[in-house]
Amino acid sequence: MNAMHLMAAELAGASGRAGEPDWLRERRGEGRARFEALGWPTRADEAWRYVKMRELVRWGEASAPPPDAAAVERAMARAGTALDGVAARVVMVDGVVRAEATTRDGSAPEVSVLPLGEALSVVGDHLRSSLGRIASLTGDGVAALALAELGDALVVHVPRGAALSGALEIVHVATGGEAGLRFPRVFVAVDATGELTLIERFIGVPEEAGFTAATTEILVGGDATVRHVRLVDLPEAALHNGHVGVRVGRGGSFTSYVLSLGGRLGRTELTVDLAEPGASCQLDGLYVASGDSHFDHATTIAHTSPHTTSGETYKGVIGDAATGTFFGRVLIREGAVKSDTRQLNHNLLLSTEARVHTRPQLEIDNDDVKAAHGSTVGQLDEMAVFYLRSRGIDERSARGLLTWAFAEEMVVRLPVPALVRELGRVLAARLASDASPVAAAAIEEAL
Repeated sequence: MNAMHLMAAELAGASGRAGEPDWLRERRGEGRARFEALGWPTRADEAWRYVKMRELVRWGEASAPPPDAAAVERAMARAGTALDGVAARVVMVDGVVRAEATTRDGSAPEVSVLPLGEALSVVGDHLRSSLGRIASLTGDGVAALALAELGDALVVHVPRGAALSGALEIVHVATGGEAGLRFPRVFVAVDATGELTLIERFIGVPEEAGFTAATTEILVGGDATVRHVRLVDLPEAALHNGHVGVRVGRGGSFTSYVLSLGGRLGRTELTVDLAEPGASCQLDGLYVASGDSHFDHATTIAHTSPHTTSGETYKGVIGDAATGTFFGRVLIREGAVKSDTRQLNHNLLLSTEARVHTRPQLEIDNDDVKAAHGSTVGQLDEMAVFYLRSRGIDERSARGLLTWAFAEEMVVRLPVPALVRELGRVLAARLASDASPVAAAAIEEAL
C-alpha cells in the first residue's frame, strides 16, 4: 500500500472509532480507568512539584470540539512551508491530520505515514502490542487521560533497513479556545536497522490560547537509529503538556532534542527504557523562558539491561520573572551491569526575579557501573561582559552574545541544518533583542 495514501474520510476529522477493533476500545477504557484512579497530578507528585496545577485542571477533561472552517484556515496559514532537508511533512490541526498539507518525496515508499484508522490494517500488530503501553500510565494522570480520549492519531512505520531521504516533519497546530483539551498523538515504530529523523513542532494561532496534551510513543528496533526533535513554540498564553515514551531494543540508538521556547506553561515528560543489551540514548534539551512563563522538564532513563549507555545535557536560560524546572532520574536496575550514564543540567539566570529548580538524580541497584551527574545555576560572568565592552561592544550586545554562547551548543547539535539556522535566528532575536543589532548580526553570521 502506498505509504502516504490518506483516506479523505479519515482526514475530515473522523476519529476512526467506527469499526475499530475491540482491543483499541479496551485500551481507551484502560486509560479512563487509570485516570479515574490517579486523577490530575498534584504537587505531592515529585515530578509535578513546581507546576501550577490550577492552570491545567480548569480546562476540564474532555476533548475540544473540532475547529470550524475559519479556525482551520488560520491554522493552515500558521503552519507555513516545509524546511529544507525534509522528505515528508504532515500537518495536524488539533490532533487531526490534514490531507491538503501532507507532502512527501519519492524515497522509501515502504515507509508508512498514516492516520490511525488506516494504519490499523497496515501495522496492526505493532499498534496492538504497544499503542498506549510505551508512554507509561503508572503515575501520570494526564497521560492516562490522553489515552482515554484517544481519537485520531498519526502512525509512522519504518520497516527493516528502510530510511527516508530526509527528515519527517510533523507540525502540530493548536487552534486555541477555552472549550476542552487537544490530544494530538503520534506512534512511531522503527524496525531493526531502520533509520528515522523526526521533527515535531508545536505551534498555535498567535491570538488564541489553548491547552494541548500531546503524546508521542516510539519503538526503536534492534540496531535502529532514531533522532527526535521536539520543538514547542506556542503563543504566549497557551498551555502545553507533552509525554514522550521510548523503548530501545538491542543495539538501538535514540537521540532526543527538546526545545521549549514559547507558551505560558509548558511541560515535557520524557521516559526512555533501554530495554535490551547495547541500547543507548542521548537526551539534549534547551528551555528559554521569559515574562512569567514556566517551563518544566522531567526525564527518566531506565537501564534495564546490561551494557547500556545514556547521556543527558539540558540547559536553561531564564529571564524576567519566569521559572524553569529540570527533574532528571536515571535508574540502573539490578542486573544492568556495565551500564554507563552521564547527566548534566546547566542554567543561566538573566534577572534577579528568575527562578530555576534543578534535581538530577541517580538510582543505582548494582555496583558494576559508571555514573556521573551534576547541575549548575548562575548568572553571566561580569568580567566577560566587561571584556567585551572594553572592545567597543555596548552592554546589551555583550550580554546578548554571552547568552547566545551559552545556548548555542544545544542548537548546533540539531540534526537538520535548516532547523539550526531557523532556531538560531529566532534565538538571536530573543536573546540579543531588537535593541542589540551588533549581537543579532554576530549570531546571524555565526550560523
